[in-house]
Amino acid sequence: MNRDDFLEKAYRLGFEYEKRFGGCSQCTLLALEELLNLDTSGVFAAAHALCAGAGLSGKGSCGALSGGILAIGLKYGREKSDLSIIEVARHQMSRSGSSSHIPRIELKSFELSKKLIDRFMDEYGGVTCENIQKKLMGRSYDSWDPEDYRMFEEAGGHVDKCTSVVGNAVRWVAEIFLEEAEK
Repeated sequence: MNRDDFLEKAYRLGFEYEKRFGGCSQCTLLALEELLNLDTSGVFAAAHALCAGAGLSGKGSCGALSGGILAIGLKYGREKSDLSIIEVARHQMSRSGSSSHIPRIELKSFELSKKLIDRFMDEYGGVTCENIQKKLMGRSYDSWDPEDYRMFEEAGGHVDKCTSVVGNAVRWVAEIFLEEAEK
């Protein structure tokens, strides 16, 4: 499969999962797990709390963005074993009285997450669920209010709005992973 077809498949998978199941952060992770062969079992359930701007609040980061960042962290994030490197360095500094710096462990996850955030900023002008809903639907909706949630659905929330956001997040993360593999 060529690059363009792969990225289109990424978009479609994210779009369809959000349309079928809802739960932007989990659908983003699920699509990336399937597409990139990631093991999301350790964070899939935890991602549920990040949906619709965290806790359905609309105030936090878009769930699709959060799910994408979780996928980046799964692949490129700091491992527990990296913590011991920092601890040893601090211990050696305290024993020697040295003021040298703690060794910096290059964390690719920060750089790649920033790339994803920048894509969201460029496309939607913000990263919160509330910002993105206002951009796509002219207003934000309160997922806790049954009437407001009904209006969100009628406005295309799970037809073509949030589904496209999840599709884009999956495509952008897939693109980031492809770029890293090409380096």
